[in-house]
Amino acid sequence: MRAVMRRTPRPLREAAPTSPARGTRDRAGSSGRPGLDARSARILTIGELALGVAHDLGNQLAVIRACAAQLGELRGLDPDAREAVADLSIAVQRSAELTRRVLDFARGVAPRRGPVDLHVVLERTAALLRRATGAQVRVAVEAGARAPIVDGDPADLENALLNLGLNASEAMPRGGSVVFSTADVELDGEASASPPPGPYVRIVVADEGVGIPPADLARVFEPFFTTKPSGTGLGLPIVREVVERHGGSIAVVSGTTGTTFAVLLPRAATAGEPPEGPAAA
Repeated sequence: MRAVMRRTPRPLREAAPTSPARGTRDRAGSSGRPGLDARSARILTIGELALGVAHDLGNQLAVIRACAAQLGELRGLDPDAREAVADLSIAVQRSAELTRRVLDFARGVAPRRGPVDLHVVLERTAALLRRATGAQVRVAVEAGARAPIVDGDPADLENALLNLGLNASEAMPRGGSVVFSTADVELDGEASASPPPGPYVRIVVADEGVGIPPADLARVFEPFFTTKPSGTGLGLPIVREVVERHGGSIAVVSGTTGTTFAVLLPRAATAGEPPEGPAAA
């Protein structure tokens, strides 16, 4: 049976919309760029720097890709080493795709969209996460959705889910489990609601790590907010941007132990209705 989600009460609380901090200068010219406040000017400057980095990074990735190809052609590699080289090649390819999309966005090129099987994306994401975290973090995929097809960009979705998975693993320095699960969901409510009523696929990313304090929970999607000494505060805002660009929403709940992120993505019209009966094991 499909789950039908009522608008109230919500099981997961969406983070409050971000707004400029009090005291931020908002008069024209205060940032040195006419018509922009300090925060907007900072974001614009970072965007300009990112374009330059994306261009140069693409050149460096081309070198790494060539080296990985040469390594893959070596004879006598044991299976583990050959698998590591294959993972390296895949990671380089995805990184090159990311830099290409940054440059395409700057040039106004429309993003690529098509049918995406979320279970395939989750299996790839889980494999990468296992490689990145080692044996101390157990990664599982529970494919409960019977119609897991959405319309979107598989690379964008994979990177967003990998970001959530890496955050989950970092919250468990002593090890634990990260579980990706899916379910078919039917949202009801008013047509003007956000997200609107209709069929969705819900993706849940749950961990057993250190929870997020309530004061921080309301700010996790705020750009540049981070509690990590080396963090940028851009990971979760980018995840939310990807989800919303696909017509979905993201919510988070956390306690003293464990954090759960829930992503809702509209099911593709080509996916049809999920079959009735128990899900396959």
